[in-house]
Amino acid sequence: MIKRSLLATSITMAIMQHAAATPLLPMDARGLAMGSTGVASAKLAHAPQYNPALLSTANDEDDFAMIFPQIGGVVADEDEIIESFNDLANEDYKNTEKPIIDHFDTILTNMGNILTDGPNSVEKQLNNLDDLLPSSIDPNNPNFDVSALQTTSANLDASIANLQTQTDDLTLTTFDLTSELDHLSGRPLRGSLGINGAIAIPSKTFAAAVSVSGSAYFSGRMFFTADDQALLNDYAGAIDDYASEVRDYTSATNALASTINNANTACTANPSSTACTNLIEQVDAQIVTTDKEFNDLNTFSKSSGNTTIIGTDNNGNLVIAEDPDLT
Repeated sequence: MIKRSLLATSITMAIMQHAAATPLLPMDARGLAMGSTGVASAKLAHAPQYNPALLSTANDEDDFAMIFPQIGGVVADEDEIIESFNDLANEDYKNTEKPIIDHFDTILTNMGNILTDGPNSVEKQLNNLDDLLPSSIDPNNPNFDVSALQTTSANLDASIANLQTQTDDLTLTTFDLTSELDHLSGRPLRGSLGINGAIAIPSKTFAAAVSVSGSAYFSGRMFFTADDQALLNDYAGAIDDYASEVRDYTSATNALASTINNANTACTANPSSTACTNLIEQVDAQIVTTDKEFNDLNTFSKSSGNTTIIGTDNNGNLVIAEDPDLT
Protein backbone atom coordinates (compact mmCIF):
# COMPACT_ATOMS: atom_id res chain seq x y z
CA MET A 1 0.00 0.00 0.00
CA ILE A 2 0.93 3.67 0.08
CA LYS A 3 3.48 4.05 2.82
CA ARG A 4 5.20 7.11 4.23
CA SER A 5 7.47 7.00 1.18
CA LEU A 6 4.51 8.36 -0.74
CA LEU A 7 4.47 11.41 1.48
CA ALA A 8 8.22 11.76 1.28
CA THR A 9 8.28 11.61 -2.51
CA SER A 10 5.50 14.18 -2.71
CA ILE A 11 7.84 16.83 -1.28
CA THR A 12 10.46 17.97 -3.77
CA MET A 13 12.93 20.71 -3.13
CA ALA A 14 13.89 22.93 -6.06
CA ILE A 15 17.49 23.95 -5.42
CA MET A 16 18.22 27.40 -6.82
CA GLN A 17 21.38 29.43 -7.14
CA HIS A 18 21.90 31.78 -4.22
CA ALA A 19 24.17 34.84 -4.34
CA ALA A 20 25.77 35.79 -1.01
CA ALA A 21 26.05 39.52 -0.41
CA THR A 22 29.16 38.98 1.74
CA PRO A 23 30.76 35.75 0.46
CA LEU A 24 34.07 36.28 2.28
CA LEU A 25 32.63 36.67 5.78
CA PRO A 26 33.29 33.81 8.19
CA MET A 27 30.72 31.73 10.04
CA ASP A 28 31.27 33.80 13.16
CA ALA A 29 28.56 33.61 15.83
CA ARG A 30 29.51 36.97 17.33
CA GLY A 31 29.56 38.70 13.97
CA LEU A 32 26.31 37.09 12.83
CA ALA A 33 24.60 38.10 16.06
CA MET A 34 25.68 41.69 15.40
CA GLY A 35 24.39 41.69 11.85
CA SER A 36 27.79 40.84 10.30
CA THR A 37 29.33 44.07 11.60
CA GLY A 38 32.71 42.42 11.94
CA VAL A 39 34.50 45.38 10.35
CA ALA A 40 33.95 47.26 13.59
CA SER A 41 33.82 44.45 16.10
CA ALA A 42 35.95 41.54 14.88
CA LYS A 43 38.72 39.92 16.86
CA LEU A 44 42.37 40.02 15.81
CA ALA A 45 42.24 36.58 14.18
CA HIS A 46 39.47 37.84 11.92
CA ALA A 47 41.76 40.44 10.38
CA PRO A 48 42.11 38.67 6.99
CA GLN A 49 38.35 38.20 6.75
CA TYR A 50 36.82 41.38 8.17
CA ASN A 51 39.39 44.15 8.53
CA PRO A 52 43.14 43.85 7.73
CA ALA A 53 43.75 47.08 9.63
CA LEU A 54 43.34 45.11 12.86
CA LEU A 55 46.89 43.78 12.34
CA SER A 56 48.32 47.20 13.07
CA THR A 57 46.27 47.86 16.18
CA ALA A 58 47.33 44.88 18.28
CA ASN A 59 48.84 45.28 21.72
CA ASP A 60 52.58 44.69 22.23
CA GLU A 61 51.94 41.43 24.07
CA ASP A 62 49.89 39.99 21.15
CA ASP A 63 52.25 37.60 19.33
CA PHE A 64 49.63 35.88 17.19
CA ALA A 65 45.96 34.95 17.11
CA MET A 66 44.33 31.83 15.70
CA ILE A 67 40.83 30.51 15.20
CA PHE A 68 40.30 26.91 14.05
CA PRO A 69 37.94 25.33 13.37
CA GLN A 70 35.05 27.71 13.15
CA ILE A 71 31.92 25.92 11.99
CA GLY A 72 28.47 27.35 11.63
CA GLY A 73 25.17 27.18 9.90
CA VAL A 74 22.25 29.48 9.26
CA VAL A 75 18.71 28.50 8.29
CA ALA A 76 16.04 31.01 7.35
CA ASP A 77 12.44 29.79 7.58
CA GLU A 78 10.37 32.95 7.28
CA ASP A 79 7.13 31.10 6.46
CA GLU A 80 7.58 28.55 9.28
CA ILE A 81 7.59 25.53 6.98
CA ILE A 82 9.56 23.45 9.50
CA GLU A 83 7.07 24.21 12.27
CA SER A 84 4.18 23.37 9.94
CA PHE A 85 5.66 19.98 9.07
CA ASN A 86 6.33 19.37 12.74
CA ASP A 87 2.64 20.03 13.45
CA LEU A 88 1.64 17.54 10.75
CA ALA A 89 3.91 14.93 12.30
CA ASN A 90 2.90 15.50 15.93
CA GLU A 91 -0.48 17.20 16.46
CA ASP A 92 -3.51 15.07 17.31
CA TYR A 93 -5.77 14.60 14.29
CA LYS A 94 -9.51 14.75 14.98
CA ASN A 95 -9.22 13.11 18.42
CA THR A 96 -7.61 9.97 17.00
CA GLU A 97 -4.71 10.36 19.46
CA LYS A 98 -2.43 10.25 16.45
CA PRO A 99 -1.02 12.89 14.11
CA ILE A 100 -2.56 12.94 10.65
CA ILE A 101 0.44 11.23 9.04
CA ASP A 102 0.30 8.31 11.51
CA HIS A 103 -3.47 8.04 11.09
CA PHE A 104 -3.00 8.02 7.31
CA ASP A 105 -0.39 5.27 7.71
CA THR A 106 -2.70 3.21 9.95
CA ILE A 107 -5.52 3.31 7.39
CA LEU A 108 -3.15 2.13 4.66
CA THR A 109 -1.88 -0.71 6.83
CA ASN A 110 -5.45 -1.80 7.61
CA MET A 111 -6.38 -1.70 3.93
CA GLY A 112 -3.29 -3.69 3.00
CA ASN A 113 -4.19 -6.38 5.54
CA ILE A 114 -7.77 -6.55 4.28
CA LEU A 115 -6.83 -6.72 0.61
CA THR A 116 -3.64 -8.76 0.35
CA ASP A 117 -1.52 -9.09 3.49
CA GLY A 118 -3.82 -10.50 6.17
CA PRO A 119 -4.40 -14.21 6.92
CA ASN A 120 -7.94 -13.98 5.54
CA SER A 121 -7.38 -11.36 2.85
CA VAL A 122 -9.86 -10.48 0.13
CA GLU A 123 -7.44 -11.93 -2.40
CA LYS A 124 -7.46 -15.33 -0.64
CA GLN A 125 -11.22 -15.30 -0.13
CA LEU A 126 -11.79 -14.61 -3.83
CA ASN A 127 -9.69 -17.61 -4.81
CA ASN A 128 -11.47 -19.80 -2.24
CA LEU A 129 -14.88 -18.69 -3.50
CA ASP A 130 -13.90 -19.39 -7.10
CA ASP A 131 -12.80 -22.91 -6.13
CA LEU A 132 -16.24 -23.57 -4.63
CA LEU A 133 -18.21 -22.55 -7.72
CA PRO A 134 -19.64 -25.46 -9.73
CA SER A 135 -19.05 -25.71 -13.46
CA SER A 136 -22.52 -27.25 -13.95
CA ILE A 137 -25.35 -29.05 -12.12
CA ASP A 138 -26.44 -32.60 -12.97
CA PRO A 139 -30.28 -32.75 -12.84
CA ASN A 140 -30.07 -36.46 -12.01
CA ASN A 141 -27.78 -35.76 -9.06
CA PRO A 142 -28.59 -32.20 -8.07
CA ASN A 143 -27.59 -32.29 -4.41
CA PHE A 144 -24.92 -29.59 -4.57
CA ASP A 145 -24.21 -28.21 -1.08
CA VAL A 146 -24.36 -24.43 -1.30
CA SER A 147 -23.72 -23.77 2.41
CA ALA A 148 -19.94 -23.37 1.97
CA LEU A 149 -20.55 -21.14 -1.05
CA GLN A 150 -22.95 -18.92 0.91
CA THR A 151 -20.70 -18.74 3.98
CA THR A 152 -17.61 -17.82 1.97
CA SER A 153 -19.54 -15.21 0.00
CA ALA A 154 -20.94 -13.70 3.22
CA ASN A 155 -17.45 -13.52 4.77
CA LEU A 156 -16.15 -11.81 1.64
CA ASP A 157 -19.01 -9.30 1.80
CA ALA A 158 -18.09 -8.54 5.43
CA SER A 159 -14.46 -7.95 4.46
CA ILE A 160 -15.52 -5.60 1.67
CA ALA A 161 -17.77 -3.69 4.08
CA ASN A 162 -14.75 -3.26 6.37
CA LEU A 163 -12.65 -2.17 3.41
CA GLN A 164 -15.18 0.46 2.38
CA THR A 165 -15.21 1.83 5.94
CA GLN A 166 -11.45 2.28 5.59
CA THR A 167 -11.76 3.92 2.17
CA ASP A 168 -14.30 6.39 3.56
CA ASP A 169 -11.82 7.31 6.29
CA LEU A 170 -9.00 7.45 3.74
CA THR A 171 -10.99 9.83 1.54
CA LEU A 172 -11.45 12.33 4.36
CA THR A 173 -7.92 11.97 5.73
CA THR A 174 -6.31 12.27 2.30
CA PHE A 175 -8.33 15.39 1.55
CA ASP A 176 -7.20 16.99 4.81
CA LEU A 177 -3.59 15.93 4.29
CA THR A 178 -3.34 17.09 0.70
CA SER A 179 -5.00 20.37 1.65
CA GLU A 180 -2.28 20.93 4.26
CA LEU A 181 0.49 20.03 1.79
CA ASP A 182 -1.05 22.30 -0.82
CA HIS A 183 -1.10 25.11 1.75
CA LEU A 184 2.63 24.55 2.39
CA SER A 185 3.52 24.33 -1.29
CA GLY A 186 5.76 27.12 -2.51
CA ARG A 187 7.05 28.17 0.90
CA PRO A 188 10.79 28.91 0.84
CA LEU A 189 13.59 27.56 2.98
CA ARG A 190 17.16 28.81 2.71
CA GLY A 191 20.40 28.60 4.60
CA SER A 192 24.15 28.30 4.55
CA LEU A 193 26.92 26.17 6.04
CA GLY A 194 30.51 27.18 6.55
CA ILE A 195 33.86 26.17 8.04
CA ASN A 196 36.67 28.65 8.60
CA GLY A 197 40.13 28.96 10.04
CA ALA A 198 42.50 31.90 10.41
CA ILE A 199 45.86 32.86 11.88
CA ALA A 200 47.10 36.42 12.28
CA ILE A 201 50.59 37.69 13.23
CA PRO A 202 50.39 41.38 14.11
CA SER A 203 53.27 43.82 13.98
CA LYS A 204 53.89 47.55 13.72
CA THR A 205 56.43 46.97 10.93
CA PHE A 206 55.41 43.81 9.11
CA ALA A 207 52.21 41.85 9.72
CA ALA A 208 50.72 38.81 8.05
CA ALA A 209 47.53 36.81 8.20
CA VAL A 210 46.12 33.76 6.46
CA SER A 211 42.58 32.48 6.38
CA VAL A 212 40.91 29.45 4.83
CA SER A 213 37.19 28.98 4.49
CA GLY A 214 34.56 26.97 2.73
CA SER A 215 30.87 27.62 2.50
CA ALA A 216 27.73 26.34 0.88
CA TYR A 217 24.53 28.24 0.28
CA PHE A 218 21.18 26.69 -0.47
CA SER A 219 17.61 27.73 -0.97
CA GLY A 220 14.55 25.88 -2.05
CA ARG A 221 10.80 25.52 -1.99
CA MET A 222 8.50 22.58 -1.39
CA PHE A 223 6.22 22.06 -4.39
CA PHE A 224 3.10 19.92 -4.10
CA THR A 225 1.54 19.94 -7.54
CA ALA A 226 -2.08 19.58 -8.59
CA ASP A 227 -1.18 16.24 -10.23
CA ASP A 228 0.29 15.00 -6.93
CA GLN A 229 -2.84 16.07 -5.10
CA ALA A 230 -5.09 14.33 -7.63
CA LEU A 231 -3.04 11.12 -7.46
CA LEU A 232 -3.23 10.87 -3.67
CA ASN A 233 -6.94 11.66 -3.65
CA ASP A 234 -7.58 9.07 -6.38
CA TYR A 235 -6.27 6.17 -4.26
CA ALA A 236 -9.37 5.89 -2.10
CA GLY A 237 -11.65 6.12 -5.14
CA ALA A 238 -9.71 3.44 -7.02
CA ILE A 239 -9.86 0.99 -4.13
CA ASP A 240 -13.53 1.77 -3.58
CA ASP A 241 -14.18 0.97 -7.26
CA TYR A 242 -12.43 -2.38 -6.75
CA ALA A 243 -14.61 -3.03 -3.70
CA SER A 244 -17.71 -2.38 -5.82
CA GLU A 245 -16.49 -4.92 -8.38
CA VAL A 246 -16.10 -7.49 -5.60
CA ARG A 247 -19.65 -6.68 -4.46
CA ASP A 248 -20.89 -7.42 -7.98
CA TYR A 249 -19.11 -10.78 -7.83
CA THR A 250 -20.57 -11.76 -4.45
CA SER A 251 -24.04 -10.66 -5.60
CA ALA A 252 -23.74 -12.92 -8.64
CA THR A 253 -22.51 -15.74 -6.39
CA ASN A 254 -25.41 -15.32 -3.95
CA ALA A 255 -27.91 -15.34 -6.82
CA LEU A 256 -26.29 -18.51 -8.16
CA ALA A 257 -26.43 -20.19 -4.73
CA SER A 258 -30.13 -19.35 -4.40
CA THR A 259 -30.94 -20.77 -7.86
CA ILE A 260 -28.90 -23.92 -7.13
CA ASN A 261 -30.93 -24.42 -3.94
CA ASN A 262 -34.16 -24.17 -5.92
CA ALA A 263 -32.79 -26.54 -8.56
CA ASN A 264 -31.81 -29.05 -5.87
CA THR A 265 -35.40 -29.09 -4.60
CA ALA A 266 -37.09 -29.28 -8.03
CA CYS A 267 -34.71 -31.81 -9.57
CA THR A 268 -34.71 -34.07 -6.51
CA ALA A 269 -38.51 -34.24 -6.76
CA ASN A 270 -38.56 -34.82 -10.56
CA PRO A 271 -35.40 -34.55 -12.72
CA SER A 272 -37.54 -34.53 -15.88
CA SER A 273 -39.87 -31.73 -14.82
CA THR A 274 -40.07 -28.40 -16.62
CA ALA A 275 -39.24 -26.62 -13.37
CA CYS A 276 -36.02 -28.64 -13.03
CA THR A 277 -35.05 -28.00 -16.64
CA ASN A 278 -35.68 -24.25 -16.38
CA LEU A 279 -33.74 -23.96 -13.12
CA ILE A 280 -30.77 -25.89 -14.53
CA GLU A 281 -30.73 -23.48 -17.48
CA GLN A 282 -30.78 -20.55 -15.04
CA VAL A 283 -27.91 -22.11 -13.09
CA ASP A 284 -25.86 -22.50 -16.27
CA ALA A 285 -26.51 -18.87 -17.26
CA GLN A 286 -25.63 -17.62 -13.77
CA ILE A 287 -22.40 -19.65 -13.74
CA VAL A 288 -21.42 -17.81 -16.94
CA THR A 289 -22.30 -14.47 -15.30
CA THR A 290 -20.35 -15.34 -12.15
CA ASP A 291 -17.30 -16.41 -14.17
CA LYS A 292 -17.46 -13.12 -16.08
CA GLU A 293 -17.54 -11.14 -12.82
CA PHE A 294 -14.50 -13.08 -11.57
CA ASN A 295 -12.65 -12.45 -14.82
CA ASP A 296 -13.48 -8.75 -14.53
CA LEU A 297 -11.82 -8.76 -11.11
CA ASN A 298 -8.75 -10.49 -12.51
CA THR A 299 -8.39 -7.82 -15.18
CA PHE A 300 -9.40 -4.86 -13.00
CA SER A 301 -7.16 -1.82 -13.28
CA LYS A 302 -7.52 1.75 -12.10
CA SER A 303 -5.08 4.52 -12.91
CA SER A 304 -4.48 8.17 -12.14
CA GLY A 305 -2.43 9.91 -14.79
CA ASN A 306 0.43 7.55 -15.68
CA THR A 307 0.23 5.62 -12.39
CA THR A 308 -1.71 2.37 -12.06
CA ILE A 309 -3.10 2.56 -8.55
CA ILE A 310 -4.57 -0.93 -8.34
CA GLY A 311 -4.55 -3.85 -10.76
CA THR A 312 -3.58 -7.48 -11.20
CA ASP A 313 -0.39 -9.14 -12.39
CA ASN A 314 -0.08 -11.95 -14.94
CA ASN A 315 -0.95 -14.50 -12.24
CA GLY A 316 -4.13 -12.71 -11.23
CA ASN A 317 -2.63 -11.43 -7.96
CA LEU A 318 -3.73 -8.05 -6.71
CA VAL A 319 -1.06 -5.34 -7.07
CA ILE A 320 -1.31 -1.94 -5.40
CA ALA A 321 1.13 0.86 -6.18
CA GLU A 322 3.32 1.61 -3.15
CA ASP A 323 5.69 4.25 -4.56
CA PRO A 324 3.79 6.46 -6.98
CA ASP A 325 5.72 8.66 -9.37
CA LEU A 326 4.86 12.08 -8.03
CA THR A 327 6.03 15.16 -9.90
